[in-house]
Amino acid sequence: MHSTVSPSPVQLEADAAAHAMQAAYEDKVAALEAEISALRRALDTTSSDAREMRAQADHAAAQLRQVARVVQNAQSDAARAMMERDSARADGARVAVALKKAEDEARNLREDHFRLRRKVATDAAELDRLRAEVDRLSAQLREALMASVNLAAHGDDTLAQTSAANTSAEPSRTSKDPSLSNVSIDAPILLSPGTAAINDAALAAQLRPPRRGR
Repeated sequence: MHSTVSPSPVQLEADAAAHAMQAAYEDKVAALEAEISALRRALDTTSSDAREMRAQADHAAAQLRQVARVVQNAQSDAARAMMERDSARADGARVAVALKKAEDEARNLREDHFRLRRKVATDAAELDRLRAEVDRLSAQLREALMASVNLAAHGDDTLAQTSAANTSAEPSRTSKDPSLSNVSIDAPILLSPGTAAINDAALAAQLRPPRRGR
């Protein structure tokens, strides 16, 4: 299958030169034919002139063959030049495609690099935020633990004072009523608010994940 290709300036110039040479060749052929005809007419007049004219005709024929060879060589050179030009154009197109592909790959690599840098910056900011949050929660836990310790100490003092007051205020009632003698034994053991807070704080400290260093 032959593809239709518009003629290039080089091809047009080669065609014009070939046509010009062909026209010159045809003109020279016509002139030579006219000369040969004249010589042939002159042959009828004298034999000596005929021999000379024949020699001139042979020389003209040799020149004609030489011109034909020159025209043929010129046409071959023009065809070879057009083939080389087309090959160079195809090589240039392949190089352009390869260059475009390389530029696209380089652009994609740059975009991936910038995308990774942005992700690293975002992850670093998120890590800093999480560390700050862990530090804040740790500080709150320490404050809660200290408050629980203080509350436990205060609660134990208050409970001791209350127990002492109750013991000193009702000794006769306990001794007089046998049904109340086992109250302290059978009653459930209640933890003071301070003791419960201490236990909760200790449990929270044990459950808290270990802090990673920066």
